Amino acid sequence: MTLNIFLFFIFSSEFGASSEQPISFTSNTSFIAFPHLQARREGRLTFDIRTRSESALLAYNAGLHSDSDLLAVELLRGLLKVTVDKGSGVVAVSSNHIINDGFWHQVDIIVDRSSIRVSVDG
Repeated sequence: MTLNIFLFFIFSSEFGASSEQPISFTSNTSFIAFPHLQARREGRLTFDIRTRSESALLAYNAGLHSDSDLLAVELLRGLLKVTVDKGSGVVAVSSNHIINDGFWHQVDIIVDRSSIRVSVDG
């Protein structure tokens, strides 16, 4: 099972890849680690994805140790699910667009102070 994700961010030179090259997860234990985020602040995560996987954890960030902030991006039954906790409880948003059809899909997740917006293919 292979999960291809094209992420828009600057890679460290230690990875030997540019921001224009896709990342392939070739095993069910592959993952990307991000620095701690604070979900209470505004943020945006944009990526392109191509997969036939039914379910996968695409991104997870527990925030800083002193906060309850979290951001999780999952693939469940072929649908994208975004879960955010800004300290006052968990809020989950799911897309109604199946993305595990083997074609490339553009995902845009915007978290601001009062909302979570998830867009698949524009």
